[in-house]
Amino acid sequence: MQNLGREFANSANNVIGDIFVSQELLSTETVTSACKLFSVLSKSDALMLFIRVKQGLRSDSNSPNQTGLTRKKYYTRLRNLVDAGLIQKRDNIYTHTTLGSLIYENYVTIVLQGIKNFKQIQMIDTLKQSSLLSSDEITNLMNVVLNKKA
Repeated sequence: MQNLGREFANSANNVIGDIFVSQELLSTETVTSACKLFSVLSKSDALMLFIRVKQGLRSDSNSPNQTGLTRKKYYTRLRNLVDAGLIQKRDNIYTHTTLGSLIYENYVTIVLQGIKNFKQIQMIDTLKQSSLLSSDEITNLMNVVLNKKA
């Protein structure tokens, strides 16, 4: 088993699903950084703040009260998000960094939509297993469920 892991890690390129993954993306440093980022966003209050920052979060003495967090937790989570490179503070307003915007737009919104539409997604899975619809029809249905343009 250990050799299999080494073979995988030592190969020049890998394919995960249909996605080509370069060795550079599988480096220990890259994976460790991704784990730290996911660790920050795995805390519900940090994720809530990250979502609120999309609209710009004003930094003032009343902000912690508006979020329902203690001052300590509020500022700790903001610091975690800043340290992870997901948000930045400019002119007393927290905003997403470029990385934060990419993660928000491409992952967080999709996950939240998926959770919101969980029952419909389960139905799509059932349809996939039944082979009643083509791959294109299932993709179009999924785009409708997630409010994406078909």
